[in-house]
Amino acid sequence: WAEYREVSVAVGTPKQRLTAIEDSSAEIVVTNYDNLQWLADHWDRSWGFDAVVFDELTRLKNPSGARFKAFNKVITEVRTRWGLTGSFTSNGLEDVFGQCKIVDQSLLGRSKGAFQQQYFFLVNKDFNQWEPRPGALEQVMARIKPATFVLEPGEYKDKLPELHTVPVRFDLVNRQPYDQMKKDFVAQFPNAQAVAVNAGVVTA
Repeated sequence: WAEYREVSVAVGTPKQRLTAIEDSSAEIVVTNYDNLQWLADHWDRSWGFDAVVFDELTRLKNPSGARFKAFNKVITEVRTRWGLTGSFTSNGLEDVFGQCKIVDQSLLGRSKGAFQQQYFFLVNKDFNQWEPRPGALEQVMARIKPATFVLEPGEYKDKLPELHTVPVRFDLVNRQPYDQMKKDFVAQFPNAQAVAVNAGVVTA
């Protein structure tokens, strides 16, 4: 969108990340969510960030998470914050709180407990399960509407580039691990076990 902007990518070793931030004249610094906690631990006000954009904002839906807590403390002086997501409420209305708090805690308040008390009712105390009250979704969306821009599918469906599908075919020397992973979401190898991401964890 802005090829004339210089971008620095802060990934790699800790030294490479610091170099990308401190020794670069770039106007924009890009990093990933895995580095947020490290970034918070090394935050320096002299960096002078005046804005932050969270892509895939649902990655910060949990305000109790370590990376959320760490980064939320250091961005208090970053006044311009944007969150981008295509799945704002995909896993339920509760996820909205964390996403809003990291962008602007005045939207839904500072406390998730207070948010739950206002818009939910407790259905299982032992498992801390909450269900939205009738009309809660509409009330929450109305409350955050001044800070929200929603792009409806009809506004862009005829502006997207043509979809090109490129099939890639190959022969597997040993198809058994693939079939096992497809069926059970787990594949066992001589020195490691792989568990599908959407099954919960990945181990090796």
